[in-house]
Amino acid sequence: RPEIIWEAKATFNPGAVEIDGKIYIIYRALSNDNTSSFGLVETIDGFNINWRSDEPIYAPKEYFEIKDGGDNFSGCEDPRITRIGDRIYVCYTAFNSKGPPKVAFTSILVNDFLKRNWNWKKSVIISDEGKDNKDACLFPERIGNKFIFFHRIGGKGMTMSFMDSID
Repeated sequence: RPEIIWEAKATFNPGAVEIDGKIYIIYRALSNDNTSSFGLVETIDGFNINWRSDEPIYAPKEYFEIKDGGDNFSGCEDPRITRIGDRIYVCYTAFNSKGPPKVAFTSILVNDFLKRNWNWKKSVIISDEGKDNKDACLFPERIGNKFIFFHRIGGKGMTMSFMDSID
């Protein structure tokens, strides 16, 4: 939608979650100044859109997402969505236009998400500083009492990280 400033250049790389028979697709939106944020569509069948956000549901606000000068790419990219219990977790690529991309992590209560109250938990970086790390996702079930994150370091294939807690 070229008339919508925050997604005028492109929309792509979505993640999806099904809740109560409805599919929610969070997508990466790119503005003409190359800033990425997240939009949302709702669908019943995966093809026909019932509702689409007019404003970003998540926009860059942390130092690791906000453009650090120029017209370079920056923002919140490529959401990967996992629902566990009463929360929706989102791993995404955070980029401030300098340095390597990082894996960021946030969550929202399912009830807030369904009511479109965008009360996201403060986003944090969960990847090592100074390393190109992206394409992360949280596995929806514990294995051996551990949470598993899949991610890609430096474009050299997928890696698994095991965590005791996602808090």
